[in-house]
Amino acid sequence: MDYKTIIYEKDENGIATITFNRPERLNAINFLMFWEMREVLKEMSEDEEVKVAIFTGAGRAFSSGADLDLEGGLPEEVKIDMDDLAQKGLILDLFDFEKPTIAAVNGVAVGGGWNIAQACDLVYASEKATMCYIFVKRALLPEMGSTYLLPRSVGMHRAKELFFFGDTFDAKKALKLGLVNKVLPAEELMIEVKKAAEKLAKGPATVLKLMKKIVNSQLREDISHALDLENAGYSKTVGSEDFLEAVTAFIEKREPRFTEK
Repeated sequence: MDYKTIIYEKDENGIATITFNRPERLNAINFLMFWEMREVLKEMSEDEEVKVAIFTGAGRAFSSGADLDLEGGLPEEVKIDMDDLAQKGLILDLFDFEKPTIAAVNGVAVGGGWNIAQACDLVYASEKATMCYIFVKRALLPEMGSTYLLPRSVGMHRAKELFFFGDTFDAKKALKLGLVNKVLPAEELMIEVKKAAEKLAKGPATVLKLMKKIVNSQLREDISHALDLENAGYSKTVGSEDFLEAVTAFIEKREPRFTEK
């Protein structure tokens, strides 16, 4: 398939690399990229040669989250479920994808972009990477399963702190919080990620698939429910005056003035 927002590569060891490729927008995710991610997961699922999948970003960002111009470049034939603003379909596709996934967080990872990394099986980060659950600053509900995954990763009180304030943190803090497996110098990130991927690719594929399936099966029903709640809440917040004020303030490069509407 000829992808427009991602680069898909596969090497002789069965390692697939998916690179978010909108560097001029810090790899912000529009509906086309969401759709192409689901399509590439389907392609890799059906390709027996693929053993491991790596997700990373072009340029200086992993992904800056959802693009304000969500529909930009969307072909007419692509059908999008507009009720799934929390991207339940994509997150469950990642959970159900049988092969190991590694997020190589090379730079800025914000909101939905960071949530995609967190939905992967392993997360390696560059020392230059920064992360942020920015939703509160956009007057939006956290999405993509983060309301379920984050408290399980860092505990209830720390999760609420990260959600309530939406502050940016660095890779070292992410490691301390247990949100990444390893932090590496920028020039070594992909080298080490490829080494890990090669080790997995040489491992017992059936056992790895069963490990992932059994671990994820214990979470899937709960995260599916959380995604439904996120979709319901997201549809309310995205239509609020506070959200419109947050978008306007972002465009005008000023602090938003929220009115609880």
